Amino acid sequence: MGDISELRGLIVVIVFLSVFVTLVMTIPIPFDITGYEDKRTANIPEIFEGVDINAYSSVYNGTIDDGYDYTQQWDSGGISWTLQAQYNDRIFLKRNRYWVFGPIGIYQGSDMLTWMSEDGKDRGEVLTDTSLDADYNSETGGNKYKCVIESDPKIYCNIYFNFNTTLYDSPSEAKDVGALYYLQTIGVEVQASTMNAWNVVGMLVFFQMPDIHPAINLMIAIPLFISIAYLIYVLVIKLIPFIAGG
Repeated sequence: MGDISELRGLIVVIVFLSVFVTLVMTIPIPFDITGYEDKRTANIPEIFEGVDINAYSSVYNGTIDDGYDYTQQWDSGGISWTLQAQYNDRIFLKRNRYWVFGPIGIYQGSDMLTWMSEDGKDRGEVLTDTSLDADYNSETGGNKYKCVIESDPKIYCNIYFNFNTTLYDSPSEAKDVGALYYLQTIGVEVQASTMNAWNVVGMLVFFQMPDIHPAINLMIAIPLFISIAYLIYVLVIKLIPFIAGG
């Protein structure tokens, strides 16, 4: 490799990037660091007024239809979710896995979540109309489920189902006409577990850090670009003679 003086710049760059990534890993993850819109202040229907949404880092709400293949996808808590209602009486919830670096996202697959009722019943990965009606809590006027990934238990969320009890007698009846509301809540600890140093570095490099002035983001990103470019340059210069047999 030659004299150590030739590698001085390379060593400085490697040390700089290593220290930078190490420091990024120690940053506490706040609610809005994921780059996804913070839904806690969104317009939540009054039908969910009994849910303390301020106790969660992210919330999302919508209505579920009883179509043949109803699909709704959204981002919340730093995770991509898909809710499906198929064959008129079955509801699925999936976590979509992506490798993300800045604006680049590569789909890697999905995981089905298991539905756990408010009283602890395991409904499996398929929530049927029968279970939906059986789990209805007349005192609260709705259903509450904890949805978990058995292979990755640190990822979970709560799903609330509510409907107008003066118009419909059961959750499934409301779902039949597209009047069943759902609310997803995600805790702080779940959202924090979805982040890592590469997510933050990617946001810095591609100028996507929320609530950071572009000028400050630029001051942080430029040294990173220079260091990465120099690292690539040195590696290419050293590899070309090696590949050429020199």
